[in-house]
Amino acid sequence: MTRILIMVLCGLILVASGIAIGRYVAPSTHVASPTSRNSTSSSIQPATVPGVLDCGHTPAQRRPTTITLACADGGTGANHLAWTSWGTTVSTGGGDFFQNDCTPDCADGVILEYPADFTLSVVAQTPAGPVFTVLTATFTGTLPSGDSSTEESWTLEPYGSP
Repeated sequence: MTRILIMVLCGLILVASGIAIGRYVAPSTHVASPTSRNSTSSSIQPATVPGVLDCGHTPAQRRPTTITLACADGGTGANHLAWTSWGTTVSTGGGDFFQNDCTPDCADGVILEYPADFTLSVVAQTPAGPVFTVLTATFTGTLPSGDSSTEESWTLEPYGSP
């Protein structure tokens, strides 16, 4: 009992003196001048850069290699994603749209892939932070079966959003 009391008191003393256990950061000796500030997208703080809630799974992922569109069975989505830009309002890249052909049925179907350029847009604020809520594919080769348009968009539900 005495040992626990001593540990609690030591913890309180550390917190009271401004040194939170595991969170202490030594002060920097570098002083940034106004001209040393980088104004490119790489200076964006991670908390302000949107991610993707793939089927609502947290944490939000930045630059995911796969985004599932059919969360129930995983039979539709985008994979092999390589992002050329990742911004605060729009992100772009390329990869493959995949879709189960459900022949003879979805359980025994084959996953087919179609090359496409992808754009993520429409940012929403969620408990997991900012997330993209629209994925648009622009097909660059053969169109998926039944599609007549070279462009298709899906809403990515920001599960858990207020």
